Amino acid sequence: MSTKKQFLLFLLLMLLAAAIGYYFYNEGPVNFKNSNAQKITAVELYNAYEDTLTAHKKITGKVLTVAGVIGKIEKNQQNETILFLKTNTADAFINCSMQQTNITLKVNDSTHIKGLCSGIGQSDAELGIKA
Repeated sequence: MSTKKQFLLFLLLMLLAAAIGYYFYNEGPVNFKNSNAQKITAVELYNAYEDTLTAHKKITGKVLTVAGVIGKIEKNQQNETILFLKTNTADAFINCSMQQTNITLKVNDSTHIKGLCSGIGQSDAELGIKA
């Protein structure tokens, strides 16, 4: 292949990469309401993260609908509501930060929450939850 053809192929690939990058940069936030979600219970989600690496690959960054029972409700430093879904482990919860402000749920209510899974490893202080 001639140098000129190699250069044109390289230039074409760079333009394609730039176009893809531009598309993803301007795509905007995920529309949770209209997106498909993997269904999982809070207990299953908590247990999935026993193998953190596998769970990170399969679940983190995905839209999930998590079913569970509310163990407690608190506010973070941004005054956002955090719902804590119970697991089978004492004092271990699935933390769900809510953008919605008019939440009428109470402790011990069963619920389904749809949102983006951000992973594991954040303590209450890191999440901005008041102690």
